Amino acid sequence: MKSLWRVALVRLLVVFAVVFAAYNPSGFSYVHWVVQDAGGPLSLKIAVGIFLLIVFYLMLSVTYGAFRPAGLVAGALTAVLFSVQILLIAQPESRMAVAGDYVLFAVYVALMSVAIVIGLGLVWSKLLYRLTGQESKRIVGPAN
Repeated sequence: MKSLWRVALVRLLVVFAVVFAAYNPSGFSYVHWVVQDAGGPLSLKIAVGIFLLIVFYLMLSVTYGAFRPAGLVAGALTAVLFSVQILLIAQPESRMAVAGDYVLFAVYVALMSVAIVIGLGLVWSKLLYRLTGQESKRIVGPAN
């Protein structure tokens, strides 16, 4: 049986890749590719956009099913605080000279927080099963 930590790490890395591939401030993302007309046929851009929408819908529905609204709020607050601390270690506040640095910092905090919440949402049910031995049978979507 695979280690829970290995599965969690792989899922988190995939979520980070998807979130940062959709948008990041560096200029190498799907949004920049579409907006800046960086080449490529329009049909390919639309197909990649539809693929990203489907992937985000699936990831967000699993995350919502695992956490529900209260858990999403608590997870988001925790992820924001964690992201701020990680980014302050990587980029100390003393090195931020202009307001643009703070805006860039806030964008990275938001992207990291979204990725952390979705990543933990994808791992949550497996973590609970491994810790308690109980399976979670939540139904995502409207109940009949």
